[in-house]
Amino acid sequence: MFVSLAIMLICLAFVAWIWFDTKYTIKNSEMKVNAGPINYVPVPIQKIKSIKKTKTWLSSPACSIDRIEINYNKYDSIVISPMRLKDFLGSLHAINPSIKVEFEVNE
Repeated sequence: MFVSLAIMLICLAFVAWIWFDTKYTIKNSEMKVNAGPINYVPVPIQKIKSIKKTKTWLSSPACSIDRIEINYNKYDSIVISPMRLKDFLGSLHAINPSIKVEFEVNE
């Protein structure tokens, strides 16, 4: 019983680490995505083609169902959920004004 409780607590701590330490940073013309111990490949902001809203439940570094999908390079994408969407999109547009946002921002 003690072993199963310990395993459950370790799993819960891991999920909490990911949930509370998910962040998106823009630095040196790259968007960096971190979810707890997981560091995703940096996205070059100049390579971002479009951003659209999505309700996908696929595994992603997004802690909310209000998600956006960022398409970059030729076939790459990442799903995230920034808290201050309007500010986040403004920061991306400051670096790459050709990003196509395929929805209205209402913040």
